[in-house]
Amino acid sequence: MTDEERSEPAQILNLLMPTFTGGKDEFARDVAPPLPLAFDRVNEGRPVSSNYPPLQKLPFELLSDIVEYFDAADLASLALVDRDCRQLARSVQFASVRFTFSPGSIMLVHLLLQEGELRSRGQHIQYPLGPCVRRLTVASEGRYITEVTGLTLTEDTGPEVRDLKRKAWSTYHLLLSSLSCVVAYSLTNLECLEFNDFTPMPPMLVQVLSSSPLRHLCIDRFSITQLHDASISSAYAINGNCWSGIQTLRISVSMLLLISRNESPVLTGRLIYSILLHVAPSCEDLALEGLAFTTAPPPPINEFPTFPRLRKLHLDHCRVSSGDDDSPLLRLLLPLDGTASRLLQHLQIDEVGSQYLKQLGYMPNLTKLIFNGCPSDANCGFIAVNPQLENLAFKYSMHASILEDQLLPVISAPQFSSLKALYLVFGSESISIKALSAISLISSLEMLWLSAGEQSGWRHNWFIDHEELQEELKGLQRLRSLAFSRDSYQCEGWRDSRDEISLGYYVVRLFPPGDDLEDYLALEDDNYLNSLPPLDTEFETQQRRRNYAWEIWHEANMRNLAEEYVELFPRLSFVFLGQYPYSVVIEELPTSQRREVVKFSEERDSCLTMLQRKWGIKSN
Repeated sequence: MTDEERSEPAQILNLLMPTFTGGKDEFARDVAPPLPLAFDRVNEGRPVSSNYPPLQKLPFELLSDIVEYFDAADLASLALVDRDCRQLARSVQFASVRFTFSPGSIMLVHLLLQEGELRSRGQHIQYPLGPCVRRLTVASEGRYITEVTGLTLTEDTGPEVRDLKRKAWSTYHLLLSSLSCVVAYSLTNLECLEFNDFTPMPPMLVQVLSSSPLRHLCIDRFSITQLHDASISSAYAINGNCWSGIQTLRISVSMLLLISRNESPVLTGRLIYSILLHVAPSCEDLALEGLAFTTAPPPPINEFPTFPRLRKLHLDHCRVSSGDDDSPLLRLLLPLDGTASRLLQHLQIDEVGSQYLKQLGYMPNLTKLIFNGCPSDANCGFIAVNPQLENLAFKYSMHASILEDQLLPVISAPQFSSLKALYLVFGSESISIKALSAISLISSLEMLWLSAGEQSGWRHNWFIDHEELQEELKGLQRLRSLAFSRDSYQCEGWRDSRDEISLGYYVVRLFPPGDDLEDYLALEDDNYLNSLPPLDTEFETQQRRRNYAWEIWHEANMRNLAEEYVELFPRLSFVFLGQYPYSVVIEELPTSQRREVVKFSEERDSCLTMLQRKWGIKSN
C-alpha cells in the first residue's frame, strides 16, 4: 500500500476531530447571507408567467428588496403560490448553501448534479435551483459523517475499522467530485466559495474554481496532495486567464504540511504563488495565513505583479525567507516605493510584518491597523506618523509597560482625533489608572474593548473594578460600543483571595454567604428544572439547581452594571461584560426617551467571534 493510500483514512478522521476554541464561542457566529439575486437572473431571463400581482407589477429589483425581509414561514408560503413565486422564494432560501455532509445537503448536491448534467447536454431546465446560489460553504461536520458512514473516532485499528475508513473516505471523495461538477455546471451565479474542510483540496475542484465566475474565495487549512504521477500533478497547474475576477482571496494553510507524508508543502506553496500571480490585477482583499508552513520560495520580485486594487491586506505566519530577507512577501506586496502602500486602507499583520512597518512610514489611506502578534515596541513610531488611523487593535496581550509608556501617550495625543475603535489586551492582571486616564483622553473613541490577565482556559485573573473604570472613562461621551472580556469578579470582598476557587469564578459558582439560592428561582424556573431529564444522584440534582440559580444571580448583577454604563454614556448601544452581550432599546416618551438594557444571549458566551467581527478584526 502506498503512502497516499495509508493516509486517506487519516484524512477522513481529520473531519471527525472536534475544534477546540478554548471556551464557548457560539453566539452570533453565523455570517449574514448574501442578498438575493434579482428575479430575472434566477429565472435566467424567462418571462414572468405568474398571475401573482406583485410579480406582474413591481420591478424585479424591488421584489428582491422585499422578499429579503421575509422569514422562513413567509418564504414557504410564497413558494406555494406558483412556480414563479417558488423561484422568487428560492432566491432567498438558497442564496447561501452550506454543505455539511448531512443527509439534506447530500440530497441537495444530487439535485444540483442532475441539473448540471442536463445543462452540460444543452437541455433546457425550467425553474432551476442552481442559479439561486450566490455563496457555497463546504464545512463537513463529524456528526453527519458518523451518521452517513458509521465511522467514529476509535482506537481500534482492526481490519473492520480500516475497511470502514476506506469506505467513508471513498464516499467523501465521491461527494467532493460531485460538488466540483455542481460548481462547474449548475451554480452559474456563484460568487463566493468557502472551503473549510480539514482535508487536501482535490485537483478537480481547484481546476473548476480557477475558471468559475467567483469573486470571493476563502480556503481554510489549505493543502494539496503530494502526487507522484506527473500527469496527475499537472492537474494542479494553473494556466491561461484563470482566477481573473477574484476580488477577495483568503487562504489559511494547513499545519499538517509540517508532519504529513501525503501533503506537499512545496506544491502547496507553488500553487498559492501561482494563484497570487493570476488574481493580482483584480484582488482588493488579500489574506494569507500560514504560508511559512510551505517550503516553496516566493517568486523573484521582477516576476511578481503589482496589486493595483489592493485595499485590504492580512498576513499572519507568513515568514518566508529569501536569502537574507525575512520579509520578501511584504516587500512584494508593499514595496518601499509606496505604489501599493499609498492605496492600502486596512492592514493586519503579525510581529514579523510589524518590523517591516518601520520602513514604510506614512500611508495616507490607512484607516485600520491590527496586530496579530506581540511586537516588542507596539510599533509606536509607525503609528505616530499615521494619525489618520480610525481603528487600532492588538489581538494578543502586550506588556502593560509598553502600552502605558509607549503606545497610549502616542494615540492619546491631540493629533489622533480620528481614532474611533480601540482594542487592547494588557498582559498584567489589572489595568492601571495611568492607562485608563490616557485612554480617557481619546475623546473620539466610539468603540472600546479592553481585556487583561490570562486569555485562555478556565482561570480568569482580571478582577475588574467597574467603579474605577467608570470614574476614569467617563469622559468618553462618544462611546457606542463597550466590551470587557476575560473579566472576573471579587464579589464584594468575600471571594477575593486570588486562590484557585476565586480564579475559577465562572466554573466554581458560589453564592455570597447567607444568600439562599431559592431567592433567585421563580415558579417558571422550577417548572423548567423539573422538566429536565433526571440525574443519577440527589447531589447532582441539587448541583444543577444551584448552578442554574447562580447564572440568574450573575446575569442580574451584569445587567445592573450594564445599566450603569448606559446611564454614564448617553450614546452607548452595546455592552459586553461578564460573558453577556447587551443592547440598548430606546423607547420614545412624550417628553423624553427611555433607554432599556436588553440581553442578546440567553446563555453566557465568550462571544469572541462576534466581538472580533464587530471591532473589524475578523472579516465576515
